Amino acid sequence: MRGICFKIGIILVVLVLLTQLAAAVELNIAVSPQTVTQGEQIIVTVTQDGGTPVENVFLQFTIDEGTPIYAVTNASGQAVFTPEIAGTLKIVAMKDDELSVSKYITVSQSSDGNGGDGGDGGDGNGGISYWWSGSVTLPSGTFTKTTFDTNKTYPIKWWSALGALQKASEGNFEYKIEETTWGPFVYSIADKEKYDEGGTSGWMYQVNGESPMIGAHEYAVNIGDEVIWYFSKSMDTTPSTSSRALRIKIVSSGGDYSGSGDGISPTPTPAPTRVVEEVKEIEPIEAGETASVTFEKTDITRIIINARNTIRNAEVAIQQIEKRPENITNISGIPYRYFNVTTTNLTDSDIANATIKFKVNKTWINASNIDEVTITLSRYCDINWNALPTTKIKEDNASLYFEAETPGFSLFAISGEVKTVPPSVSVPHTTILPSTAATTKDTSTPAIALTLASTLPALVSIKGIIITTVSIALLLIVLVAYFTLRIRRGKE
Repeated sequence: MRGICFKIGIILVVLVLLTQLAAAVELNIAVSPQTVTQGEQIIVTVTQDGGTPVENVFLQFTIDEGTPIYAVTNASGQAVFTPEIAGTLKIVAMKDDELSVSKYITVSQSSDGNGGDGGDGGDGNGGISYWWSGSVTLPSGTFTKTTFDTNKTYPIKWWSALGALQKASEGNFEYKIEETTWGPFVYSIADKEKYDEGGTSGWMYQVNGESPMIGAHEYAVNIGDEVIWYFSKSMDTTPSTSSRALRIKIVSSGGDYSGSGDGISPTPTPAPTRVVEEVKEIEPIEAGETASVTFEKTDITRIIINARNTIRNAEVAIQQIEKRPENITNISGIPYRYFNVTTTNLTDSDIANATIKFKVNKTWINASNIDEVTITLSRYCDINWNALPTTKIKEDNASLYFEAETPGFSLFAISGEVKTVPPSVSVPHTTILPSTAATTKDTSTPAIALTLASTLPALVSIKGIIITTVSIALLLIVLVAYFTLRIRRGKE
């Protein structure tokens, strides 16, 4: 009897391990073509279980630690992307917050040195024939908009990219929003709806020629900004290649706005100067006092200055840098944003210290599997990155908010570390390869390296923990039964 019970226990333990391994289904990424040139469209296919396409997989595309671009796979498990610059392209695929896989490919520079033909000229509007174009004056405060799919009502600031669309729509066209994990997203404008041109098609927006990586309800606009909404068939669609585009100019005066629609070509207006930085004046500060400056267009939201000397006629400028400068060393962890903070009529010796408040988008945190307690603001000084004491102060549905104290201004970086598996959790023997820093490229073949992402939890899920718990309970029952039989035999 003792031998039988022992064998049953061994079998149960083996079944537990096999069940956990079976539950750990890996995602696979295939890229076509495998040799990529900038400006060339690639098709990314995500599969599992021996080639089964996976729908609604979250994809993140990043070239040389630059600004990430996001996409979601269609019913065929596919999404398209066009790299506009040369470099190392990292593709991260994530499904249900449990599994992730990364793939690295090299994007070669095109023979003509650019990423495309820049459009076909057109009608004086950068090659774009706008479906609607006009100017709007935005009121202060907020308005409310209700999603058509869940009837959820969002309060939205007028001075946002979505507020500009709301004002332009009044008396001209209708639009609908839908509820998503990242907040309200535009589902349709007039009769043009999401998925009208395929599984990856939908509405996107630009401000002053740039595509912000936050929702339109979060992006603050200013007087003189130009907001373009366009229908994107795939990730390589631009306003000039879109089947429908709207242009909205934020003006400084006038009670109403004027525009043209229904396919009528508007009178061309000069494009505004492209905004590359945000500059703010610093109010006069007496020695020993503090003052703060608020920013709307960057992930740095506020700078609080504690003056050592009297400060007059000073300015502070924040420039967001798309990727790490070539002469700067790599920062520890996974970089989120680089910022160059410069000042006018203000030196580091004029301040006792400064507090920088900033936000980090939850989409990036989840996609990169970042441990939020490791998010840090670092300053580049004396040819080194110096981590600053960083504290989380709050969060909302879209972002986490932090603050850090710095002795001066220069180049800054926001970064975080990938989550590690808790030591108390039993994990099958799975090799988790590091991300970018530890990935080696085989120069004898196309530079493609596939790693099981360190950007997501390692094949450990609640399901596996439940199976383990139940199996241990069964094993205990068998052991109790065994010792009970021994006691009874002893009494006999």
